[in-house]
Amino acid sequence: MNFQTTSRLLISAFTLVGTSMLVAQDLENLWITEVTPSTGAIEVTNVGREAITTPSALPFCHRFNYATSVPANTTFEPGQSRIYTVSFSNQTESDLWIYSRRSFGSSEALLNGLKWGSATSIGRTGVAVNGNNWDTPSSFVPTPVDGQSILLTGPDPFSATNWTTGTPDLGNFVRNVPELITEIEISDGQATLSWSGGLPPYQVLSSPDLQTFLPISGVLEGTNLTLPVTLGEPQFFRVQEIEPTATFEFTLQSSWSSLAFSNVPLDRSFSTLVGATHDQSFSIWNEGEMASSAFAQLANNGASGSVVSLITSAISNGSADVLIEEIGISEELGSRTFQVTVNRSHPYLSLATSLQPSPDWFTGLSTFNLVDSTGNWIQSLEVALEIYDGGVDSGIIFNTPDLPSLPSEAIALLGDNPNFLASFLLGLDAEAPPIAALRVSRVDNQ
Repeated sequence: MNFQTTSRLLISAFTLVGTSMLVAQDLENLWITEVTPSTGAIEVTNVGREAITTPSALPFCHRFNYATSVPANTTFEPGQSRIYTVSFSNQTESDLWIYSRRSFGSSEALLNGLKWGSATSIGRTGVAVNGNNWDTPSSFVPTPVDGQSILLTGPDPFSATNWTTGTPDLGNFVRNVPELITEIEISDGQATLSWSGGLPPYQVLSSPDLQTFLPISGVLEGTNLTLPVTLGEPQFFRVQEIEPTATFEFTLQSSWSSLAFSNVPLDRSFSTLVGATHDQSFSIWNEGEMASSAFAQLANNGASGSVVSLITSAISNGSADVLIEEIGISEELGSRTFQVTVNRSHPYLSLATSLQPSPDWFTGLSTFNLVDSTGNWIQSLEVALEIYDGGVDSGIIFNTPDLPSLPSEAIALLGDNPNFLASFLLGLDAEAPPIAALRVSRVDNQ
């Protein structure tokens, strides 16, 4: 049977062990790939790229029956399938698992398998679930009719959704998964990964246990990466093709009203919203740092022209990608919605809009990552926006005349300043509420 996958994540079969030896995780690559309950035929396939010789007998377990094993010292060449036979006393509701040793209650010893028929609890399914080798105790593959096989057709054997019933195809399992990582060289505590196949851009992820993979690289257009490794500790690598762009809808929602604040100027508004998507080397403002002269103009009086020029220059030198410039909000509880297509090479978002009238107070985001911790684009979230002091004006009330701060101070949350209570809450003992919220929704994959 042909093995196809829609997964964009491609796993290397290599881990680092010992001093400088690169070894395959042999038994993890022996999968049950087809079962014919009516005849008891089982297909076991080496899905890895290295030959596997079983160090001891690998027993099968089905409904607590352990009669058959893959014999010790059996060699499976890469891609080779071997057929074994068991007797299923119940063909319509059963399970089948392969173990690395005769320890049938051990999640660590259970390699993989499947459950078919709708009974909630069958045989060693609970052990498989505990070892992350099966979805849930209630997950199952539909029972095949007489003469049909249960065939593995998805990217791994650990989920019922990756199995289907159909015409037997024993001995003809082909794993058409492009293994991107083709070479790992170890030298002086560093590993150089090389790969081929797929389409750039790429990202490299790592895991100590094959369970959770986290990004260890940025966006890569090339097909190799050198990184430090700790020899003696298991480390697995995965290369994934990443989506080069994503389109997001952003909605800035004002909450600057008497519903949240006890002191609201009658002529209050948000100035022009200005910002950019950019890489990690650029931002229009950062908490704890001094405001640039361009940003000081925006914070102090709402003038956005100099910040727009700053962003335009950054786009020219490659550190920014998209300029964002939207009209301000003057209506109470008003909002502004806009869309931006974000490039993976510039996944950060920075925005700012000043509060008018105010000395130099503003709100926004600085270097907000639109890629989540797993290396994928975020799908939706809402971010509360706080009030910041630009550090260039010492006024403490909304309509104060300009009173330049000499020397200027770093940008800081206004809620940490006593001026916040005096200006926004008339001295009430309350925590600083958000002045606005930014809703983010990905819209190009719906």
